[in-house]
Amino acid sequence: MRLDQFSGIVAFVKVAEAKSFTRAAAELGVAPASLSEAVKGLESVLGCGSSTARPAASA
Repeated sequence: MRLDQFSGIVAFVKVAEAKSFTRAAAELGVAPASLSEAVKGLESVLGCGSSTARPAASA
C-alpha cells in the first residue's frame, strides 16, 4: 500500500467518524479541500466514488 492510499484511508475513516468533512478536516489540521482530494484518491484506487454514494437515511 502506498502512503497516499494510506492517507486516503485515514481521511475516509476520520470523515466517517466525524460525519462531516469540515469537522474531520479541523481535527486533522488540514483544509477540507485537501481531505476531499484524499478521499477522492482512495475512491479512484478502489474503483468507486460519489456516483455510488447514497444519501443518508432520514430519521
